[in-house]
Amino acid sequence: MLLLAGVALVSWAPTATPGSGAANGYWQCDRQCRGAYGFFDRNVTGAETGHLRHKICQCSNSNVSLGTAPYEETGTPVTTSAGTFEHAKPFDNAYWCDQYSTPFLCTLGATAGAKPQTMDCGAGGAASLDACAAKAKAAGKLVLHCGKCGACSALSDIQVLYTTRHNITTEMTRCSKDFALSNLWPFHKQQTLADLERCLTAAGITFSTDGRAWGEPSGKPSCMQCWTDNILNDKEVCTSHCLSKFIDPTNNKPYEKDGCLQCDEYSSGPDFIKCAGANRRSSGIISDIDRGPGQVCPVGYCTGKAQCF
Repeated sequence: MLLLAGVALVSWAPTATPGSGAANGYWQCDRQCRGAYGFFDRNVTGAETGHLRHKICQCSNSNVSLGTAPYEETGTPVTTSAGTFEHAKPFDNAYWCDQYSTPFLCTLGATAGAKPQTMDCGAGGAASLDACAAKAKAAGKLVLHCGKCGACSALSDIQVLYTTRHNITTEMTRCSKDFALSNLWPFHKQQTLADLERCLTAAGITFSTDGRAWGEPSGKPSCMQCWTDNILNDKEVCTSHCLSKFIDPTNNKPYEKDGCLQCDEYSSGPDFIKCAGANRRSSGIISDIDRGPGQVCPVGYCTGKAQCF
């Protein structure tokens, strides 16, 4: 889960560049339709219908109609001292999020070419995770992170999380700000999704694009797609909470006072952690976001290590 990922602003682009975010509604209906009809299936897409505050998504898979999905979530709003996040989504506690207690670990076997595999530790909280981690290690497996495996569970992606741990929030925000601003002005070159990925890569945020964490990657999200989905969702639903990031993209507020970080957490975080599996907290990495105790996985690959890679 996420780190901050995106800055939002309503776009007006009557001459939108083909393939740009402005021309594609920031792929909001694709994300919403996958949430409704096949979360990990990138063949599920959506088309926006309606107008203004009455938008809805028509969903399909390879041109086969699936039904509709809401354009934005409104059923589970969250209110904190930093604001009300009306498009919040429920967390799936099979992943390392929300209550930070899960019966699952993501592990990696020692054989060549092994893929991350989810291990069911049963009920029992932290003590169960400790025992489960010991069992995995006795079997020659690496414990990668708390919670089920996902698109970012490959060891190489966890390494990216570690090497960028001090600046990823700021760099993500900078790239998402540039993307949003480019798609606001109709007379400038409007960035495409490929442009956003290039910005992240140039900043050292080199998440995999080949689905390497999956046993069968065809049609599944890549780690980079989990992150760009997060950025684009923030762009759509966190506008009012993130405007200050246009002026200063650095992460300079404690989490409990940062409405932008919290909007990202509650509105984009549930889908992000389900897609990615591994984030900094689930992998045991202390990040540049000041959060409360008990949120870092007690048995992650980087937990307690002075040097992780």
